Amino acid sequence: MDDEEEKNIRWKLLIELIEKAGGNVYFVEKYQRTDLKEGEEISITFLSQLKNRTRQFGAKAARKIERLSILPAFYFDPWRKESTPINPETIKFLSRKDALKLKLKEMIDSIDDEDKLIQASGFLNYIDKHSYQETEESGKKISNGNGNGNGNGNGN
Repeated sequence: MDDEEEKNIRWKLLIELIEKAGGNVYFVEKYQRTDLKEGEEISITFLSQLKNRTRQFGAKAARKIERLSILPAFYFDPWRKESTPINPETIKFLSRKDALKLKLKEMIDSIDDEDKLIQASGFLNYIDKHSYQETEESGKKISNGNGNGNGNGNGN
């Protein structure tokens, strides 16, 4: 992965967090650590510059936001081995879906056995091919096994 791809991934992760928070100000309110020293803060201007791509979102900028926020170390670099599990305090602010994604990432990152990684990959591919959706009538999840969700609920 080259430097530009890394910056693009970091930017996408930041945009997702800012949008979920409801904007730059709400991002700071939601994610900024409360134990920072006087004068340390996540600057709204700095966030705007990163968001609008008028400032490069390199490793240095990513580490700065991670250091000043409740986000875990290397949150913006999920491809790195050093990426740490999310702080339990952060989970309070995540949607259930995001918390599950982080848990899956943590579980996959902890697998060292290649055969187990192949099995996990196969399982995730299976899930992807068999997409589920809720019906409006029952609220139950159904699948026909071919990924379009028009089945009878038993996978046939």
